[in-house]
Amino acid sequence: MEYAKLEGLDKPLSRIAYGCDCRPMHTGDASFTSFLDYLYDELGITLFDNAFHYGESEALLGKWMEQRKNREKVAVISKGCCLGPKKKHISKELLESECNASLERLKTNCIDIYYLHRDDLSFEAEELIEMLNDLRKAGKINLIGVSNWSAARIKKANEYAEKHGLEKIRFSSPSFSLARQVIDPWRGGAGCVCLTRDQESMAFYAETKIAVAPYSAMARGFLAGRYPSSKKFAIWKSLDWAARIAYFHKENFIVMKKAEELAAKKGCTLSQLNLAYILSQDFLTFPVIGSTNKSRMKANVDALGVTLSKEEIDSLNKAKKK
Repeated sequence: MEYAKLEGLDKPLSRIAYGCDCRPMHTGDASFTSFLDYLYDELGITLFDNAFHYGESEALLGKWMEQRKNREKVAVISKGCCLGPKKKHISKELLESECNASLERLKTNCIDIYYLHRDDLSFEAEELIEMLNDLRKAGKINLIGVSNWSAARIKKANEYAEKHGLEKIRFSSPSFSLARQVIDPWRGGAGCVCLTRDQESMAFYAETKIAVAPYSAMARGFLAGRYPSSKKFAIWKSLDWAARIAYFHKENFIVMKKAEELAAKKGCTLSQLNLAYILSQDFLTFPVIGSTNKSRMKANVDALGVTLSKEEIDSLNKAKKK
């Protein structure tokens, strides 16, 4: 495992984050703690991505950390205010309520990295960064992050924070992989933000050094490599409805084929090449992976040993829709 440290957080973060948005975590399956042991003890994963919205996931992670007595070594990401049909707008009261509930479930006094799960364009970015800073001033959260925010909104919020002596956004979680999320399957809040092939936003992260923890780092299984790109129907059958809507598009098959050819030359799998691409950016990334299979998680961590040249990265970036 490789680790990185960020200013303001006195613990190393594993470059691969575990995504707790998976069925065993959602249902609070107590037997799944043995898998968490494997991630922590054998693979060295110390960064766990969670959310108020993920069912019993926070409670299960909190019980595991309490039993293992490893809270000081584990970095927890959590999120509040996942907008959708039932929650159409963020409010200070809703954010505080969900943060308090997350603290209780996680059995902790302070969440290491805390995101707004969705943007809410009915608020100015300045108002939302004020809300997050109020949680930080109360000692409930440490580093501030956002999920599904555009680079322009982050820039606006951070300019305001710097001017007023507030903590800036230090983490961002867009969708990002070799495959572009062509259609937002969730249609909630301001929508899902995809970083893939958005060169302007990627340059923004490189310049500002804001860390990126991409969700759907495997494109919801589209880039898992279970079937070659030529077997489109088999790939279709293997995907859930959200992955089909978001990723099953011609342009992504073009990129997949290019990635398969490069993976064969480098002696790695498609999924490992995809992770190597995410990890090789000019900004610090922590791809979020939620597999519940030990061998697949081991292979994902082994992607840290795959290196890509600038020419190889450029060739992947240039794979366009014909």
